Amino acid sequence: MRLRIGYTAQSGIDPELNSFKGHLGSVDDIKRICIPTLVLWGEKDSIFTRAAEDELIRELPHAQFSAYPETGHALHWERPERFSRELLAFIQSKPKQD
Repeated sequence: MRLRIGYTAQSGIDPELNSFKGHLGSVDDIKRICIPTLVLWGEKDSIFTRAAEDELIRELPHAQFSAYPETGHALHWERPERFSRELLAFIQSKPKQD
């Protein structure tokens, strides 16, 4: 599961996404995530910058990051085969919870 809010290293919470903050949590909430988290990002993402992704990864101690070249924000539509492979591999690499 991935908790996601928009924020950048330069300006804190991204004002365009600030309205979602109440629904998704805060930057402090991100720091409390202690489970493995898969962070996938398209290098041509027009919504989230690499700096924002780097900050997110720093706050998630168990993050696994993968960048998709020549891909925008909807990488699951733009690169469905790679997205599916990486997601399945991530899920299968984690121990099952009873």
